[in-house]
Parts: sequence; C-alpha cells; structure tokens
Amino acid sequence: MTAVRLENVSRTAGGETHLSSVDLTVEAGTFLTLLGPMRAGKTSLLRVIAGLDRPDDGSVFVDGSVAMVYQEFVNYPSFTVRENIASPLVVSGVAHDEIARRVGEIAERLGLSSLLERRPEELSGGQQQRVALGRALAKDADVVLLDEPLANLDFKLREELRGELSALFGDGRRTVLYATTDPAEALGFGGDVAVLDEGRVLQSGSARAVYDAPANERVAEQFARTTTPPTRREDRPVAAAATRVSFEGVAHRYEADAPYALHPLDLTLAAGKTHALLGPSGCGKTTLLNIVSGLIQPTAGRLAFDGKNVTDVPTRDRRVAQVFQFPVVYDSMTVRRNLAFPLENRAVPRERIASRVDEIARLLGLSDVLDRRPRALATDVRQRVALGRGLVREDVAAILLDEPLTAVDPAFRATLRDTLKSAQTETGKTLVYVTHDQGEAMDVADEIVVMNEGRVVQQGPSDELFARPAHEFVATFLGSPGMNLLAGTIAGGGVRLGAAGSTERRMIGVRPEDVRFVVGADATAGSWVGTVERVEDEGYRRVVTVRVEGSVMKAALSEATPPPELGACRVTFDAARAHAFVDGTAVS
Repeated sequence: MTAVRLENVSRTAGGETHLSSVDLTVEAGTFLTLLGPMRAGKTSLLRVIAGLDRPDDGSVFVDGSVAMVYQEFVNYPSFTVRENIASPLVVSGVAHDEIARRVGEIAERLGLSSLLERRPEELSGGQQQRVALGRALAKDADVVLLDEPLANLDFKLREELRGELSALFGDGRRTVLYATTDPAEALGFGGDVAVLDEGRVLQSGSARAVYDAPANERVAEQFARTTTPPTRREDRPVAAAATRVSFEGVAHRYEADAPYALHPLDLTLAAGKTHALLGPSGCGKTTLLNIVSGLIQPTAGRLAFDGKNVTDVPTRDRRVAQVFQFPVVYDSMTVRRNLAFPLENRAVPRERIASRVDEIARLLGLSDVLDRRPRALATDVRQRVALGRGLVREDVAAILLDEPLTAVDPAFRATLRDTLKSAQTETGKTLVYVTHDQGEAMDVADEIVVMNEGRVVQQGPSDELFARPAHEFVATFLGSPGMNLLAGTIAGGGVRLGAAGSTERRMIGVRPEDVRFVVGADATAGSWVGTVERVEDEGYRRVVTVRVEGSVMKAALSEATPPPELGACRVTFDAARAHAFVDGTAVS
C-alpha cells in the first residue's frame, strides 16, 4: 500500500530550483532516508509532502495524517514538557485521562518522566529534541517527516538518539522519511534510501544495495565518507614565534551565586600546536576559549601568554584571532578586502598588505574568488575567508576556533579540516579548536583536552587518551561507539562480571572493537551468554548491540566479519585489553 507518492514534482523559489521532476513512491511502513548534501532538495521534498510548500508542477499524494520534526528544537517555550507533548492531543479533543496516560507512556519511553514540569529553556539540546519527537509520537501520525533532527546535537547525543529513533520509528507502524547529510545514518537505520542532489533523486532502493552498487559517481560520492575514523596528526617542529597559553587557577561563574561554569583549573597549551577542547555542550569549552580571547574576564585565576600575565589585557591588545561557528565576514566587501581589512586597521604598508593577502589566499584556496563578494559563495568558502582574516595578521599569538565546521556541509568538512591543518603547519601558530566531534578533534589536533561539567578530565594525544583513558567519561566519550562499561573485576589475568560486593563501584571497560562472538568449541569458560538485540550496518563495519549479564554492550565488526543473528549468542574479549575502573577512575 502506497503511503506517499510524488509524480513529476518541481519547485522553484527565489530563482533557485529546489526540486526538479521528482518521482518517488514510498510504501506504507517504510523507513526511507533522504540522503544528500546541503541544498540537495531534502527539506524542500519534506515540506511539499507536509503541505507547507506547494509544487509548481506535478502531484503529491499522502495517505493519512502527517507529523514533522525539524532540525531546530521547535517547542512551545511557554509550555511545560508535559504540555508540549500533550498539545496535539488537546487540539484533537482527546479526553483528559487519555491525554495523561499517553503523555506518561511517551515520556517514559523518551526518558522525560522526571522533566515533565520543566520548560524547554531549562533542557539540554538532546532533551529538547526528545520533546519535539514526543509531540510527533503523541500525534500518532501515519507519516512522520524528520528533517535532520540530530544535526544540531553533540556527537554523542546524536549517537544516542540515533538508536532511539530506530526503536521509536523502525517498527513498521508508521511511514518515516528522514533527511540527513550523513551516509552512516542512512546505512545504520537499515531501511531504504533516496539519494538527492540539485533537486533530483539520483537513485533509490535498499540502503545497503545502493551503497554496494551506486548508479553513478555522484551517488558513490555521497557514501564516500563512510570510512574509518581519522588518526592523530604526526608531530611537527614548533615555529619560533608560537605562543604558549597557560591557565593558573582559572575559574569562572557567570553570576556571583551561580555554580561554576568553569571549575578552578591549571592547564598549559603548548606553543605551535593545535589543541582541541573536546566535550559535550555545556562542559565549559567556549567559556575557556572566550577567556583566552578576553571576551570573558575569569572570576578567579591568571591567564598567561608565554609566561606574561594577560588576564586584564583587553581583547584588542591580546593579539588573538577568533573564528566562530558561523562565518563572520563583511558581505559588502570583496574577499580581497575582507582579508586586507585587519591589516589596514593596523596601518600595515600597502605593498605588504597586497603580498600578505595573496599568500593567505593561496594557502586557503581563495585566489580565484578574491574579487567576489562572500554573499555569493558557499558556506565552506565563506568560512575559509573568516579563517583567512585570522591568519592574515603575522603578529597573532593564537588563533581560536569555536566549532568552525558546524555550519559547513559535511561533504566539505574533510576538505576544510585539511585546509586548517595545512594552514597551521605552514604558519606555526598556536591553534585552540573547540569541538564536540571526536573525529574532528582526532584529525585536526596534536593534543586533545577532554572536558566535562566545567572540568578538564584528561589531556594528551588522541591515541594516548583512546588507549589509556584515565576516567570512565573519557573512555565512553572517545570512540564510536564508546567503551563498554560492565560491572566486574579483573584479577589473575581473568575477568569476573557482576557486582563485586564492595562499597566501591568497580567496572570493566572493553572497546567495541575488542568484543568477539564465539560458537561451538570456542564457547569456553572465557565467554558469556548474551542476546543480540540489534545490528547496524555502517558500510565499512557493523555495530552489534548485545545484552550481557544485564548490561548492554556494543561490538564493532569489520565489513568482512559476518554479523550474528538476532537472539542468543556467546561473547568474549581479551582480558589483557580490558580496562579497570574504581569509582570512575582508571586503576592498573
């Protein structure tokens, strides 16, 4: 039975083609992922199906009611969580007792039961998006449209909610269309995929079938990013003019009686290196960065550049350049003038300005657009212009990057990361890079500073943090999926799962890559009975969810390793590669 059908649908707005002769049929109960880069037509397609936009040509057929969840957290700010979830039921005239029952069920399913009386502004991004999903569930629509609902969330929250979405909408009771730029999501959901670009559907079918046999190069390019995680950068010589940044007892509260946004810390960022501040939203990354730039005066402590106290030095005199999440450029100026402007303000000689602008344009691949205005350029090019404005000053002590790739199309993020690395290598500047994406941190940074709840949890090269996490948080935050934590102990070269009967919290950490499934004669005393609950296909590997001894584990299997069937299984792992934690801290 057909749930959604588009026949020869086209739409143009603002002189741009959003959809071009689209033919698409979605059967009832299908989970269809719309995959493509930014401006491919995914959102336009969803809006036409929802009736929010009218096509210029063609016809749209939808069988049943429609609910839509957006990329932004669209909730009623004056309503509580309970009232937000209940709103579709109230509008539909559902009885009060039935509303209470259904809201309670949905809240429990989404982990919102303890937050029902709070308002959206009091919630984290992940919690706000759960509320939006709760409204869609309450509406109990026949067709659910999800427009990149995880795009604005932290890396780990995306990972967590991706699994929840599969459980919520992957049961075949509803028809789901899910828009994304991430091919791993298209494969992980395990349904069908329609690959779009420039307003056209290039290929559709089973996600795995399209991945294995792309119809053309453009389809293949959409799946090209399903590769293994990056490894850390090689060590490089430090430039003589690089700056060491030191925090000595630095702490910050945004109000006198408020909790610490940044707890007292001592931290040194070595000169001439790229340092990633990595952690979830609200952990203190941007606060720390803004203290370096001078946008925030710390409540306590001392900030030093190469040993010189700059705590009270105004931003304009600190010789720092800051690049923000969204490109900050002057649209009224050409790219050339944007790059020249910081030098003109410092009365640099005209000849030196011209040569320096040419140097930076060559370094960032901007030579061909120097005489164009930024408003006509793609977001990734505009962000390169913003980066160039920071690099063009030769007297800059440090360059501060606050999630600079968030607004960039994922298809261009790897390119821009390479540009950042090349620019840092050539200039030798100290870079401080804020991100919640461990892939970015591992690829760009020489050293990672892992933060959580306003504290620095661990600092070091990415491979060291991955191999020897000092804390459970680092163990679970680094890695995709993160390290499995199971109640148990390691002793005498063996592993014993289950609570140890101690007042201490003893946990065993096992990387998903180290988990194996065993059968027959290999099912020895060193293995445990489990239940396979889910298998996610990510192209280059498969991630298996298995329940063992009451705990949920993840196993990461190579593409060449056959995944186990759902149901009973036995798992094992090498005790020598396991990690022991007591009360959250690693022990040897």
